[in-house]
Amino acid sequence: MTGVQTCALPIWMVAETHFSCAPTEFFRWWFLPSWLGLDAPCVVLTWTWAISQNSEAILSFRPAAAMFLVVWSIYLLDRLIDVARCSDWQQATGRLRFGRQYRPLFVACFGLCIIGIVAFLMVGLPADIIRRAAYVAVGLTLDFLVFVVRSEERRVGKECRSRW
Repeated sequence: MTGVQTCALPIWMVAETHFSCAPTEFFRWWFLPSWLGLDAPCVVLTWTWAISQNSEAILSFRPAAAMFLVVWSIYLLDRLIDVARCSDWQQATGRLRFGRQYRPLFVACFGLCIIGIVAFLMVGLPADIIRRAAYVAVGLTLDFLVFVVRSEERRVGKECRSRW
């Protein structure tokens, strides 16, 4: 890894200083939920809860937790793919450089998500929820195959502003 610049302080000790070594990009602690990919599963869970409250449906723990883990695993995998595809780290966003520096953390979180999802499936979820999840899984697989695997920009992650 030639030319890679990393910051000496661990992430929890970096407050108002530069996270990445880019001169214009400052790290702020409130970036962490987004940079860890937690914003999307929290939003999905919040909207699902709000809709269930409005429709007087009961949102039980297991389906809600499984949904959170599924959405988070998708975001973690997306970040790992973007990190693997970035060819110009000088042009990469802070979020992508964070993903590169803490790749083992992202892999570990992805693994925990998969273990959690399998555990929820083994404990049992209602058949209706599994059926709906299967429809979404087919859609996500098709999306992945069409827009990620076969993409014209497969050499460059979407957050890496590289010119080829």
